[in-house]
Amino acid sequence: MKVVLESYNISFSVEYETERKGEVEFVSIKNIAGREFTVVIAPLSNNTPENIIYIMLSRAKYDLTLITGADRKVDNHIRKLMELNFIVSNG
Repeated sequence: MKVVLESYNISFSVEYETERKGEVEFVSIKNIAGREFTVVIAPLSNNTPENIIYIMLSRAKYDLTLITGADRKVDNHIRKLMELNFIVSNG
């Protein structure tokens, strides 16, 4: 990801830095509770706990993108949100 961001001249920082210095901030999922982000892009796997999915859904202020592999099954709760058009699938 670092290489992609650098190739497009997008600045970034990681959560353990004391001051946010970039346009993109990498934050561990376990450290997002109690914080709000304009845009959240998060990985989603068959092993992602439901409570973590809820936290990801609630932290995005404007846009949430969940990324999953083509061979991964989507959680029933996520599927329900897709059926109600709260989440749109691009795959």
